[in-house]
Amino acid sequence: MKNSLLCIFSVLLSFSISAQKPKATGPTPKRGNQAKVFLSLAEAYTQPSQVSILNLRQQNLSFLTDSIELFKNLNMLNIMKNQLTTLPASMQQLQQLRILIADQNLLQNLSPELGELKNLKELQLKKNKLTQLPSSFSNLKALETLELSNNQFVEFPEATSEMLNLKSLNMSYNLLRNLPEGIGNLTLIKNLDLGNNQIQVLPDAICKLQNLEVLLLENNQLSELPGAFGNMKRLKVLILTNNQLSGLPPGFEKLILLETLVLTDNQLYEIPEALFMMKKLELLVLKGNNFNEESKARLKKALPETDIRF
Repeated sequence: MKNSLLCIFSVLLSFSISAQKPKATGPTPKRGNQAKVFLSLAEAYTQPSQVSILNLRQQNLSFLTDSIELFKNLNMLNIMKNQLTTLPASMQQLQQLRILIADQNLLQNLSPELGELKNLKELQLKKNKLTQLPSSFSNLKALETLELSNNQFVEFPEATSEMLNLKSLNMSYNLLRNLPEGIGNLTLIKNLDLGNNQIQVLPDAICKLQNLEVLLLENNQLSELPGAFGNMKRLKVLILTNNQLSGLPPGFEKLILLETLVLTDNQLYEIPEALFMMKKLELLVLKGNNFNEESKARLKKALPETDIRF
């Protein structure tokens, strides 16, 4: 049996891709041909056409000038841990840009022109002050990873529903109250983190996410799950800690690949019957609920290979 705790740890790490070591995209460079990492604008401006990776992390920058557009071959830009309040519209000229890391700044809004970065695959914007995304961001069709955690979103950004190649989305630690039906458009998504918001109801459309493997919904206000929740048959990790669930929907046992299920601190007074049939569960956490000893013993007997924690 796999190590379930290691599984959860690996999953959570996937939502916080390291900015410490800039990554080059494309084919793996041959030994001796590793792309140079430029560590200052002064150095980069001396040979702008050679700049593929630019790491300006934690350099006390309060603005970027329009001259950033000179780096026509820029593939990866790391500007995290600065004091940027905006990003220049001229960045739309960086058509080779694949990775943009702008975590931990003071960004309150983004230029609509950034929606022209048609080849962008990874966009990290966590720990800013964003409340919305420009509608033009719906043009980011190549985007696969979007990190928006620890911002100030009250509404789910509509443009996100049109990023059809998205595979990982993190909107944890915001102020979301609901989700649009458009979330069902993200049919390629595998990792979805909506934890630590104020979500009361999940739309039925979320059940269309047939490729979803990891769904994190801890610390919300959910009182029930959609009736077709069991349709997400590739789901492996489901975290529902600290909600208001009193039961699970019919057909929940159809989640035959589910390995990790955490239902800590809900309002379950009876163990849902679906759980007795989920033989492939590796880790099941039911702490903070109210079950009698007889039910606990019955569940342990039904799932002898599962690590069950009451």
